Amino acid sequence: MKNTKDSLLVDYYEIKTNEEMADTLAEMVAINDSLEQMWKICEFYLKCNLSLNPELNIHLMNANMTHESELYPVLMENIKKYYPSVAKIIENVIRKGQENKQINDTCSWDALFELYCAMYHGLLIEWAATEGSFDIAEKAKEFFLMIYSPK
Repeated sequence: MKNTKDSLLVDYYEIKTNEEMADTLAEMVAINDSLEQMWKICEFYLKCNLSLNPELNIHLMNANMTHESELYPVLMENIKKYYPSVAKIIENVIRKGQENKQINDTCSWDALFELYCAMYHGLLIEWAATEGSFDIAEKAKEFFLMIYSPK
């Protein structure tokens, strides 16, 4: 990516998420419920996006579209490609939660996460496009529970 406004924003976002991920993982390890652990991961990315205003999120999404969804991948093959350690953590948390009946086990772990990513990215686009006109945290949690809660 060239040294543009979007590339600087992407660099900032990646540095911010990398720096704060360790704290989130430490908090997550202390939680015994897999559903709550999974929300902690999803909430982390939500907080990172909310630390930027809607306009900056639009710039991030535009940069994402021109760079093979590296920043906001939805498909597990791309998540594994760009964020292999995060993908492994997500796999372990969801599989354990499914085994313990704490997370929806009606489909595969990776399908659940892809569904959440697709929902979240759509929600983020609408939130940014409407200049933050609704409580994205509330909606994200509502949809998260619809996807991940045991059936």
